[in-house]
Amino acid sequence: MDFNNALFRIQECLERMKILYGEQMFDEWLIIDFREHQGKALYYSGPRSGEFDSKFRSELDGLKGLLAEHDYQPGNFEFARLSVSTRYDAAITIAPRIYLVFNHTTKGMFQIRQNQGWINALVPFLELADKFQRDPLTVRN
Repeated sequence: MDFNNALFRIQECLERMKILYGEQMFDEWLIIDFREHQGKALYYSGPRSGEFDSKFRSELDGLKGLLAEHDYQPGNFEFARLSVSTRYDAAITIAPRIYLVFNHTTKGMFQIRQNQGWINALVPFLELADKFQRDPLTVRN
């Protein structure tokens, strides 16, 4: 999948999740490339764009460790069950060592899961993971 198509699919997924969840489930997301060891943001969307660069490294520390521990393949996903505040909540592997990371900037996963729309909103999330499993993101170096 090319980069523009991936962005379209992600935004489409987030809109469907919002409808099924009853409000914005994740208000921030980014595509991060860990092909180089420390990670590089390829795309960011969210309310903290002005402060994103300064907080990027510290907020990804826990997620980086989690992602580095496994050999995730495109379509694999992970939820940070104990996330709080602005720590990232979920990730989908969209290409080898490249991840789509989701977050809600004021809620952790425990709070997100309290909404009854949580289970329904997983459907488009899982469908997006499946799309990347069948057609991983292609990124030029």
